[in-house]
Amino acid sequence: MWISTFDNLIASRANTAAEKLNLLSQHLEGEPLTMISGYLLMQDSVAYDKARKKLHYWYGGDAVISRAFLGKLENWPKINGRDSAGLKRLSNFLDEICAAKGSIHDLGILDYPQENYKIIAKLPLYIESKWRTVIMKYNNNEGHFPSFEVFAKFIAERAEEANIPTFDCHANETVSYQYQRSSNKKSCATYSQSLSLATYAREIMNLWSASNSSRRRLTIELSGFKNGDFVLDALSRVIDPSFVRIA
Repeated sequence: MWISTFDNLIASRANTAAEKLNLLSQHLEGEPLTMISGYLLMQDSVAYDKARKKLHYWYGGDAVISRAFLGKLENWPKINGRDSAGLKRLSNFLDEICAAKGSIHDLGILDYPQENYKIIAKLPLYIESKWRTVIMKYNNNEGHFPSFEVFAKFIAERAEEANIPTFDCHANETVSYQYQRSSNKKSCATYSQSLSLATYAREIMNLWSASNSSRRRLTIELSGFKNGDFVLDALSRVIDPSFVRIA
């Protein structure tokens, strides 16, 4: 993609092959620069054309570009429910892939469900749950799995939701649920923190479902937990973390 930028640059700044070669060398470093260093001594149009072809063969071919995209996507770190910035970065990268996918045939592999699952596995469960709903609608209405472009748009919408700077919350739109952990040390000692979380998770999910069906905003306020971050992280795996706060 840098080739297009470079072509625009030389169109306005370079007239001769020698000038083009000099500009080309200024925009390269490392192995690519070493690869064409011999052509820089020749300073003619033949040398410039050969340098461009060599760079395109090793760094600009469709197979090379697709491997770079797929490799970066495969190694993308997992995103937890509270990482709104990480979700936005992923969305931006998926948009880059969409822009290249139309002209690079090998990226069509991303339309397959098994490749989609590899990406979903890196996302919070609440996003996976919403995506499953989209898949069901596409299977029922279109008769096939949604394309990578549809998935990229879906992630862009989730990223936009996660990065809203302020929430317009009104008292009559909020259903609050507070869980107060018992102060009785003996009774608490018989339950692990994760087991205690499981004992009221069903009630929270019922409230969450009722909130969604009535289009009301649900705020879950947790208090009395010594390790609030642990609880918030656990809940963020099943519901949208923007609706949870630790008191």
